[in-house]
Amino acid sequence: MFSVTKFIPPLMSSMALLVLQVSSYLEVAEEPLEEEAKEGARPNPSQVIQVIRISAEDGDKVLSINVELIDEEKAQLISYHFKILDVFSWSAYDMKCGDPYIACHHLNISISFNPIKQMKNAVALAFTKPIKEEIDMLLKANFI
Repeated sequence: MFSVTKFIPPLMSSMALLVLQVSSYLEVAEEPLEEEAKEGARPNPSQVIQVIRISAEDGDKVLSINVELIDEEKAQLISYHFKILDVFSWSAYDMKCGDPYIACHHLNISISFNPIKQMKNAVALAFTKPIKEEIDMLLKANFI
């Protein structure tokens, strides 16, 4: 089975004739599909999810599992996640610094080149406060 995506080339080109001939041969629908017609519509999950709190004092730390799992599988999954809980980083502040010899970022630039300052990008006022908070959090965690 395959799906056909409609391509509209510039008018008066040989490609337009080819696309129209192929479209009529494959019987491609001209009107938009129902999913495409609803703007902003998002797909819903097909499964019912059970949320399990991992930490009593921190409500953000949750584990989501499928309700339709067998009880034995649920118990195994939950116990396994509690066993490896120290592996997860819930924020940049929780991340432990790794060995820089494993992964280190370098730019392949000659020292003789002069740096060029880029123009400042304008950001909407609604986004400036969350951006500043995120940068402050990353600086506090010594992540950047």
